[in-house]
Amino acid sequence: MASRPVSPGFWRGRFFLHTRLGAGGMGEVWLAREGRGRGCGATVVIKQLLPHLARDARYVELLRREAAFTATLHHPHIVRVLGLEEVDGTLLLVMEHVPGCTLQQLAEAARLAGEALPPALGAFVLSCVCEALEYAYARSAHGEGGRVMIHGDISPSNLLLTPEGGVKVLDFGLSRPEGECAPLAATRPFAAPELLASGPVDRRADVFALGAVLLALLEHPSRAPELWALGRRASASRPHLRPASAADFQGELETFLAREPFGPRQLGRLWRRLASPRTEPETGASTTGVLERGAGGSAHVEAEPANQPVKPGPVDARGARRR
Repeated sequence: MASRPVSPGFWRGRFFLHTRLGAGGMGEVWLAREGRGRGCGATVVIKQLLPHLARDARYVELLRREAAFTATLHHPHIVRVLGLEEVDGTLLLVMEHVPGCTLQQLAEAARLAGEALPPALGAFVLSCVCEALEYAYARSAHGEGGRVMIHGDISPSNLLLTPEGGVKVLDFGLSRPEGECAPLAATRPFAAPELLASGPVDRRADVFALGAVLLALLEHPSRAPELWALGRRASASRPHLRPASAADFQGELETFLAREPFGPRQLGRLWRRLASPRTEPETGASTTGVLERGAGGSAHVEAEPANQPVKPGPVDARGARRR
């Protein structure tokens, strides 16, 4: 499967790729317009494999699997996939365009403004993410094959926040069935040790990532000791020490939010104040910023031995759920 580098202003089949939003360990993401001619076509987001990976059958299969799985997901906290197309030997994953910024970008904007994101924001965003994950688990368990698909790549760069206070999970490119081994890549510092060890994984790998993101947002236990303790338990190196599911993790977040309410209205207000003046709205961008740099290392790394510890680092804030 060939893939050629593209520059802004290129047509790829019926899509005009005009703005490169970002690149991750597997692919690059573009803002595009659908339809030829001078008429205004629909704005979409296009994901394609990086050129050196587009010739690797394993990554091609991952993209096909991502498209097949995510096309079945229809949830307010998951970015919708519209389809998979092949143009001149290149696979294009077509997604809805949702204006917003990633949790990573919001954290960077807060840092530049000399502010700290409130702990309740992290609780709210991650509660929304838990809701999306549990939906995806249930959907996959009742789908073809009957196996639960984990996300496998929850990180601040894969959580989209909208000006209205919405939260969307991005990028199921590293999703895999529970029990499957040998991941091709992982995102540090949010990847569970069993992922990096290429061992069998289950949904507790996603719980690890949720905990790591929470710790990264909090930065210090004094800001919210209860949430810090939850993040530490969730990001335990041994899976059996973590909360058993995203639903269990969410339950503890909701207990915190019952005392310190935070919802779409508060998130939207914060987004418009911090992100609106300096952040170009984008969907699917994968950036490495203050949260991930703080943990050390690049965003995406190849799987490595389990005996190398994974330390929770700063994470991006996730989308908001209706309250």
